[in-house]
Parts: sequence; structure tokens; C-alpha cells
Amino acid sequence: MNKFFQFNEFIELGKIFSDCKAYLIALEHFNKAIALSYLPINKERLVEAYDLRAGVKTFLSRYLESIADYSKAIELDPNNSYLYFGRGMSYEYLNQNEEALKNFKMSLELDPGFSLALSIVDYLENEKKWIGRKDIIYFVLKFLYYFNYFQLKTFFKVSSRKIIS
Repeated sequence: MNKFFQFNEFIELGKIFSDCKAYLIALEHFNKAIALSYLPINKERLVEAYDLRAGVKTFLSRYLESIADYSKAIELDPNNSYLYFGRGMSYEYLNQNEEALKNFKMSLELDPGFSLALSIVDYLENEKKWIGRKDIIYFVLKFLYYFNYFQLKTFFKVSSRKIIS
């Protein structure tokens, strides 16, 4: 089978397994896809592979590995606000609030209408006034992580249009 087709097949299978919450199997497929990154693969598709694998690693509580994948994706697409957001989430899970805040602010700089990033920046900068509400914030963030990259992106684009309208 053609290696390009294999790359795409691994990505699509990884998405399916991730949607089914079979994260270890999804991770295996994303690893196989990224192993083929030596091919002249479409940059956007490669960014997607790193982003999806980072999301799966986050679900598996492999936050440092997730940060490495988001960083690689950011190298390839430095103007993608959702990659900075994802990396910020991984830093937040590690309680590295300063690094998280830098990433959330960069996400906002790239997409000023990203309301969730704005809320998290507000939370991190004013943590004391949020005491007692932290459990709600984490619940919302965990819930939103169940969206994959494209669902999250679509959700916020649609939401921001509704708010603006």
C-alpha cells in the first residue's frame, strides 16, 4: 500500500479509536502516522497528527509528552491558536501556571475572540477570586477536551458568531 495512503489511514483510524475512547489504540495509530512524517506530507495534515496525538496523550495524563507534541505542531503552524491552547492546558494540568498563562495569552493574541482562552486567562490572573469555583472550571475544561481539534475549533467559531450577532 502507498505510504501516503497509510499515513491518512493511520490518522483516520486514530480518530475513530479516540472517539471511542480507546486511547492506547488511537495513540498507536497516531504514532504510526507520525513515523511516516519523513514523507513529503501536507503540513496541515502533519500538524493535525501531532495535535491529535497530543490530545490523546493528555487524556492518558502524559502531559510532558503532550507538551512536546503541541510544541512540534506549533513549530509547523505557529499561527494556530488552538495548539497554544492545548499546550496551555497540558501545562495547567501540571500546575505550571506561568507557562500555561503564556500559552493561553498567545492563543488569545492569535485569536482575540477565543472566549474560553479569555476566561482561563482571567481565571489564572485572578485565581484568588475564583476560589471555590475551581472544580467548576476543571469540569468545564475536561468536558471541552472531549472535543477533538476540529470540533473544538468549529464550536468556538460558531459560538463567537452567536455571541457577536
